[in-house]
Amino acid sequence: MNRRSSRWQSPAAEPATTDRGFLALTPERGTTETGTRALRQLRSSYLLGLVALAVLTVISHGVLLFTVHQTASDATVINVAGRQRMLSQRVTSLSLQLSEAIAWEDRDRVAELRDRLESAFALWNSSHLALIERDAAAGLSGRNTAAIVGEFAILDSSYRSVQASIEHILTASADMAQAGVLESIRASIGVLTGEVEVYLPRMNAIVGLYERESQRAVFRIELVAWAIGLITLAVLTLEYYFVYEPSFRRMRRQYQVIEDQNTVIERTENAIVLTDAARKIIWVNPGFTRITGYSLQECQGRSPGELLQCDRTDPSVVQQMREKLKAEQYFKGEILNRSKDGTDYWLDLEIYPRHAANGDLIGFVASEVDITAFRDAVQRAEAASRAKSEFLANMSHEIRTPMTAILGFTDLILEKPDAAADTESHARTIQTHAKHLLAIINDILDMSKIEVGQMKTERVKTDPVQIVEEVASLMRPHALKKGLDFAVDYTGDIPALIHSDPTRLRQILLNLVGNAIKFTDSGRIRVEVTCLQEQQQMAFRISDTGIGMTEAQRARVARFEAFVQADSGTTRRFGGTGLGLRISSRLAELLGGSLTLDSAHGAGSEFSVTVATGALEGVAFRELSTADSALLAAQHSHRSATTLLVSDTARSLAGVRVLLAEDGVDNQRLVRFHLTKAGAEVAVAENGQLAVEHVLSAAPDQRPELVLMDMQMPVLDGYAATRRLRADGYTAPIIALTAHAMSGDRDRCLEAGCDDYLTKPIDKQLLVSTCARWLRSHETPGHPDEDGEPVQA
Repeated sequence: MNRRSSRWQSPAAEPATTDRGFLALTPERGTTETGTRALRQLRSSYLLGLVALAVLTVISHGVLLFTVHQTASDATVINVAGRQRMLSQRVTSLSLQLSEAIAWEDRDRVAELRDRLESAFALWNSSHLALIERDAAAGLSGRNTAAIVGEFAILDSSYRSVQASIEHILTASADMAQAGVLESIRASIGVLTGEVEVYLPRMNAIVGLYERESQRAVFRIELVAWAIGLITLAVLTLEYYFVYEPSFRRMRRQYQVIEDQNTVIERTENAIVLTDAARKIIWVNPGFTRITGYSLQECQGRSPGELLQCDRTDPSVVQQMREKLKAEQYFKGEILNRSKDGTDYWLDLEIYPRHAANGDLIGFVASEVDITAFRDAVQRAEAASRAKSEFLANMSHEIRTPMTAILGFTDLILEKPDAAADTESHARTIQTHAKHLLAIINDILDMSKIEVGQMKTERVKTDPVQIVEEVASLMRPHALKKGLDFAVDYTGDIPALIHSDPTRLRQILLNLVGNAIKFTDSGRIRVEVTCLQEQQQMAFRISDTGIGMTEAQRARVARFEAFVQADSGTTRRFGGTGLGLRISSRLAELLGGSLTLDSAHGAGSEFSVTVATGALEGVAFRELSTADSALLAAQHSHRSATTLLVSDTARSLAGVRVLLAEDGVDNQRLVRFHLTKAGAEVAVAENGQLAVEHVLSAAPDQRPELVLMDMQMPVLDGYAATRRLRADGYTAPIIALTAHAMSGDRDRCLEAGCDDYLTKPIDKQLLVSTCARWLRSHETPGHPDEDGEPVQA
């Protein structure tokens, strides 16, 4: 079973919830904002559609109400107009009945008929005026058409005649005793009857006009209703295509995305956990179940910490996670958990807070990746790296130890003035190839340090001109031997001192100049030195007139990868491991600069290297020329030529008691020979235990004044022996002799109590001068060397 999960710690005081909200499994803020915008747009679209429908509904309802009102108004007008005809006939009939009652002198009947006539006339008259004016108070709202107004205008004379006749009848009938009343009334009735016959057809025409106008109004309203209906249908159609259909498509896409996400979530090997705001599990994917062994039902309502807590989990990581989640912040870290079957495992955990649209916390989502196998692989790789380093260290020791004897005794042969010519030739051949082998070993060790990030550099006061001239002094003879011109040019002012690593700078320049000489058969080698003051860098350009490189070869080499040369033919013809440029490039970077290459086939190559100078304020500058370079080279050659004399005089070890702790017989003989030749009295101890006993058993005034301590010896190694001597109060200089040249070996020796560190094979001049320097330093504390700083071998 795969094992992945998280151990979340939920505070005991936090209650469980049963929130089953929408599972937003893409917690990134940008995704959430995009989803919120989409929902907002969808809501706006639906709201717009609903508003359109609401407006159309209100309009339809208004049209309906207007239709009802208009229909009722038209009916009232038609009824009133039709009633006018009936009222006209009634007033005529009542007038006739009134004249008969007067003739019969029936006063009661006259009074009754007169009241009825007066009421009918008042209603007829007011209705006529209301029809003309469309009196809203009478329920006759609206306006008459021009045709109806014209008809009323034609009818006006008849209306006035009828009005005058009835008013005369009513006035005359009020006094029956007056002479001629009956004849007067009958005359008015005659006029009334004639005018009513004119009034009634006209009124019928007006009623017809009202009816036709009402029909036209109803027709117009029907058209409006149909238009509203069609508009509503169009709006619904547009709403479907532009609101609902896009929404459906969006929902289909979102549903497909959710389906795809669910497929990924279901099939992924990683665990995904969803919790509520109280950090109680709501949902887990099958990957979580496969990893932990817990089903969804077993997880729901429980905190991940309660479910998966492990006594091996780092409490500080758990506390950091708690603080992040409490602050509703993102958390990422590596954590150890325990699965249902009790197996512990490591995972890379990411937890995101989930917020609602209003910003309230609704829960957390966690994505968990198993890194158990990865961590195991890292541990195996680290173990392999340690094994490699140990192997290289052992190889260094096993190769450097015999190389000390090979080179040392070869030097002794070459120093004999009476050595046969063939013997000297053979010895020089051995010496040349031994030094070449040693250079390869050094390159491999440096490359190993670079690969594991253990290459260390220092920043001390360094004279760049001295470094360049030392390199020129060493390499000029090789160039001259091949018939090549060798020149050093200084451009501009050169600082007297920079802060750099002189050993590594010298190594870079030796490598680049050596390459230039190797690949050049005729022409020149040129070293140009410039100070880039604004960039605070020293620039060194090494150019040659050698074979150069094609564009493809230059591109291949310019990456400065390990074991890479221009082509396989280069390796066969010129030799080499392909490590030099890679080492030089990395060293330049460690010194705050870089290495670049420019080359043309058949026209030579140019390597440019820069290193940081450090602050240049207050530093003295000097202007040098090619002549100055030649003079400096001559001076340096003179200093080199006098080194042997200095080592045998000014740095003499005459009468000094030296203890050599070394288990190798050949190295004992060689080192003892060099020290004895320098005048020292040498005692030998074959292991660290014997060395400690020799020092501590000697009388105080007979103890060794200096100890050369091999660090890898049987019984008691040099580290333990040095610590014991220092613990017992031995204060004289102890110089480590070791074939270990890996990163950290020097520091380890110094931490054990050694004063200095020399690597095998031992250089005889360096051996004697280092011993003399530390003896002098012991006699005069605070002055380890002439320059005031320790010398690193």
